[in-house]
Amino acid sequence: MTGIIGVLVLIIGLIMAIWPYFAWYLRLGWKFKDAEPSDLALNAGRISGIVFVIVGFILIVSSCSTGRGADSKWAEQFKEKLDTGQVKEISIGMINPIILSKEEKNTVIQMIQDAELRPFDVGDVVGLNNAG
Repeated sequence: MTGIIGVLVLIIGLIMAIWPYFAWYLRLGWKFKDAEPSDLALNAGRISGIVFVIVGFILIVSSCSTGRGADSKWAEQFKEKLDTGQVKEISIGMINPIILSKEEKNTVIQMIQDAELRPFDVGDVVGLNNAG
């Protein structure tokens, strides 16, 4: 569904960027007799079109990268990477991150391996339904 919306936003953005007068006429011009858009209105429409193209492209790419096939195996692939020792370092925090010691890292890896891994769901964030 995101891909379809992305294509529509991309098409609308292209029309706005390439033909700003046509886009202005579809939005406002048909309401007024003998009206002409200002240069500012045309430039703002063109800039909005470029933003729409970028957003549409992002929606299309994001819809392609979240395929259903990958969702079913991600937990097993993640745990397999943990088992093979591909985790070199675990840090906590974004500003002044704390790097876990080797013992702490192994403890966290064991906790992850024993946990039930589920994809992120907005309803699962702490505070919404008492789940984390």
